[in-house]
Order: sequence, then structure tokens, then C-alpha cells
Amino acid sequence: MVTWAFVSRHPFRYHASTQVVLPVAFAAFSLLGFAVRRARVAITRDGVRWGWAQLGFTQQASRIVTAHIYRDGIAFEAKRGAWWFIAARDWERFDALVRQLRRSGLPVADHEGSAPLRARLQSYGRFLDGLLFASMFAAIVVMLWSA
Repeated sequence: MVTWAFVSRHPFRYHASTQVVLPVAFAAFSLLGFAVRRARVAITRDGVRWGWAQLGFTQQASRIVTAHIYRDGIAFEAKRGAWWFIAARDWERFDALVRQLRRSGLPVADHEGSAPLRARLQSYGRFLDGLLFASMFAAIVVMLWSA
């Protein structure tokens, strides 16, 4: 809003259109981050479901070879395709997810230590947090640029 107020003072500057559109893009990134953080994970006998009540993504139990439990997350090894990693830092009730996994009857392998890098790369938490931080920083830069 502050950026738009600054741009409205001199609407015919060369970069005014960019300065009007960028805050909308940063707000869209923030809404995306908020929506992704509101998603839920459920582990049942049918498989693993990530998403919301209206929209979700499921990895069927028949596709899961092994669920590897690490100190910092759970990696679901699929018969084909990439591993699906659920990072402990992304879920405040990670211990409940581990209990759900053990009750589900899916094949489980316990491991000491952290998950391997190829599994951790599947986690979205750090990328999402970085995207939100970069959006906030860029919004401030655009505001100062338009002033």
C-alpha cells in the first residue's frame, strides 16, 4: 500500500508500472506460502495424503516400498519416482506423524541420525521460508525504490 501511495504521486515515471505490479506478485508469493503452511498430512493404511480438505495429493500404499524414519523426518520410498520426504521441522506434531505411520501397517525402517541429502532435498520448508523472506525483503526494496 505504501509503495502504491508513492507511485501515485508520480504515476508517469519510467518504472511506475513495475512498481505497481511487484507488490501484487510479492503478495501472491506470501499467500502461496500461507496456503502451503495450512496443508495437513495424514498417514493411513491407504497411503500418505498431503493437502487440504478440498484438494490433496496422495501417495498410495501400494506404491510405497518402505517408509524410512530418521531423526529429522520421514522419507517414503516409492516403487518408481522420487522419494517423498516429510521434514520434522515443517510439522509441529512430527511425533504424531511417526505414531500414525507405525499404526498404518506400512513397511517401516528406522534409521539413526539425519536423513540423506537426496531425501532432504524433497522437503519444501526451507525453500518456502526463503521465498517468504525474499518476498518481504524485495517488497521493502521496491517501496524504497518508489519513494
